[in-house]
Amino acid sequence: MKKPTYTDITHDKKKNYRIDSAGKHVFFLYNRSGELNFTVAHPKARLYVFGLYEGAKNEKLKLSTTQKHTVPGAKSTILIKGIFRDRSSFNFDGIIKLDPKAQKTEAFLENRNLLLSDKARVTTEPALEIYPDNVICTHAATVSQIDPEHVHYLQTRGIDPQEARKVLTQGFIDDLITQRDDC
Repeated sequence: MKKPTYTDITHDKKKNYRIDSAGKHVFFLYNRSGELNFTVAHPKARLYVFGLYEGAKNEKLKLSTTQKHTVPGAKSTILIKGIFRDRSSFNFDGIIKLDPKAQKTEAFLENRNLLLSDKARVTTEPALEIYPDNVICTHAATVSQIDPEHVHYLQTRGIDPQEARKVLTQGFIDDLITQRDDC
C-alpha cells in the first residue's frame, strides 16, 4: 500500500477536501473553527481526521464536519477531542453521508470532550445519513468532567489532586495520539 499522506490543516483556508486516490490520507487540526467537508471518492481510500480543541477564558470554538462517501469499499474516521476551561465553549456538528452506491463502506465519527470548569459548555450533534444497506457506520459523542474517583485513586498512589487532574487530562489527549499512530 502507498505511504500515508499526513496533512496539518489547522491554518488551511480550504474547507473542501476530495480523496480520490488509494491509500491512507491523514489530516490533523488544532482549534480550527469553521466547516470541513471530506468526500471519499476512491474505493481503496482510507481517510483519518484527528482534531484537538482546547478552550480557555471566554473562547468560543465551532466545528462542522461532513464525511461523504460516493463509492463502495472506502473507510473514514473522524475523531475530535476537546478540553475546555473557564467559560470557553465548543459547538460541534458532524455528519456521515453515504450515497446509495457506497456499499461496504466503514465510517466512524467521534467527538469526545472534557470540561475542566462548571462554566465551560459543549454542544455536540453527530448524525448519520445512510442510504446503502451493507455498511458499518457509527457515531459517538461525550461531554464529561474528570471523575473524582479517578483523582482519589491517584491520590492513594501518592499523587496530589492537582497533579492527578493533569495526569488524567494528559491521558485524555494521549488517546488521540495513540489512535493517530494506529493509522
